[in-house]
Amino acid sequence: MKKRKGVSPLIAAVLLIAFTMAVAAILTAWITQFTKGKQELAQTASEKTECVYKGISIKSQYSAWDPTTGVFRAYVVNVGSSPVTLKKVYIEEGGKRSLPGTLNAGNATLNADDEGFFYINVSNLRDPSNPNALMTINDGPDKVIIETECESVTASVEAPVIGWTQFTYNNEEPFLGP
Repeated sequence: MKKRKGVSPLIAAVLLIAFTMAVAAILTAWITQFTKGKQELAQTASEKTECVYKGISIKSQYSAWDPTTGVFRAYVVNVGSSPVTLKKVYIEEGGKRSLPGTLNAGNATLNADDEGFFYINVSNLRDPSNPNALMTINDGPDKVIIETECESVTASVEAPVIGWTQFTYNNEEPFLGP
């Protein structure tokens, strides 16, 4: 009778343990990535759901422009059922949109059904084609866009055909950045 040669039990046990550890490592990496992806998806869905209840509008009849100081007055209304924070402002002038200016979040939160005047120094907004230069504003901006903490919740107001109503900013009202 011939003896068959095989793998010794010790080598077989080591190989079995190594194979099991390799499979466990692969499964651990996959489960970690899978869980992280699902958490990010849930967070995004939660943020989007929260934004559904937010909305703002700008009343154009109260919007005005101070050509001396470059301050724009906007009357903003929270038309949603949740508090909303105004975060960024853009202007459009001559077909170009400025780089965003960040608003002072401490003074720019509106609760549900709140409304009020916000003074924004739009003369400090930067030109996208030359970030070191300010946007050139002739007779007031063509359009002012305000963005909230929810990127999809924005409001804008365009310059009336007859031009902006002018006012004199008295430096008593705090203005929101940039």
